[in-house]
Amino acid sequence: FSRFELERMKIKALVVWGAEDSVDNGTAGRASARDLGAQFVEIPGAGHLSMLARPGLVASAIAP
Repeated sequence: FSRFELERMKIKALVVWGAEDSVDNGTAGRASARDLGAQFVEIPGAGHLSMLARPGLVASAIAP
């Protein structure tokens, strides 16, 4: 989605990002969170597929 499209979305969102993501950097995740008006959560020790590398931490971020 473009920044304009994200800013117009009226949804409850949480952006969960792997701290070691080598596909998209954390700056992109923070920008998406900002544009959605969402919280940004960084998962330590996880890459692009953080839900596979650190499933417990991702689950805890989603449903604390």
